[in-house]
Amino acid sequence: MITFLWGQFIEVAEDENVDQIIMGKSGKNAIERFLLGSTTERVVREANVTVNVII
Repeated sequence: MITFLWGQFIEVAEDENVDQIIMGKSGKNAIERFLLGSTTERVVREANVTVNVII
């Protein structure tokens, strides 16, 4: 069992055989707006399906 949140997103996507994952970007200040949140970034890099990030 994966205990990291990003891993849970990927695990559920694989278990449910989804076509894509849609996630929100975290952050409140200018620097955080420029960068994806760590969970979102990891899902984008690790998922085997398309990940759409809503800004």
